[in-house]
Amino acid sequence: MTMVMEHITENARRSFDAILARAIQLRLKQREGDRVVISASSLAVAQMALAKRTNFGAASAANPGATSTRTSESSSMLAPGVVVVTIASITFRLLFMLQIDETPATRRYFLGDDLQRPFEDAVSELANLCGGVMNQALLRYFPDLGMSTPYRLDAPCLGYLQALTPQYQNRFSIVIEAASNEPIAEPLGETAGEAIKCIATICVSANAPLNFAAEIDVEAVDTGGELEFF
Repeated sequence: MTMVMEHITENARRSFDAILARAIQLRLKQREGDRVVISASSLAVAQMALAKRTNFGAASAANPGATSTRTSESSSMLAPGVVVVTIASITFRLLFMLQIDETPATRRYFLGDDLQRPFEDAVSELANLCGGVMNQALLRYFPDLGMSTPYRLDAPCLGYLQALTPQYQNRFSIVIEAASNEPIAEPLGETAGEAIKCIATICVSANAPLNFAAEIDVEAVDTGGELEFF
């Protein structure tokens, strides 16, 4: 098992994280001036970020001992579905997973004036756009890449990620805060600064040593483990 874990170097892990963060900043932020905070967190922390907006598994969210690799008992706590994009090369397979809870605020923010559009379609499009940014960045280092179309899984499927024998897995809690005076959701009274909460997960399996250092053109401020984007 130790030899497998060494397939993905620390440089590669940080590069995957940076590429994911850049994709989130470019594609999830819908308005100029909005503030995006991305923080790597355990599954329990990510769940509690969404718990206030869902009715799924409140008891599990209170368990601080959960980790990002123990998903079988608590994945039902997350949003009811997850959109997945697979990026694969000869040497590795990457799963990018995006979860956005459907609330009046998230509908207003991500749908804009097209409120009749199915929210699931919008999330799938966002996942596809994020995956495209990641795929384009990785092509600089892995020219044999291929990317899937987005597909949707039930949240409990996250409990079986370990069946893929990932050598690297990380979960990010994403908070988007509106900077404008325009309410995120109308007419329910949410005001500017109402936070939009999402979860992004990255899961990488490699069958050969993987080492690269990505050069990401994005301005980020390191704030004690969090990345803030403006």
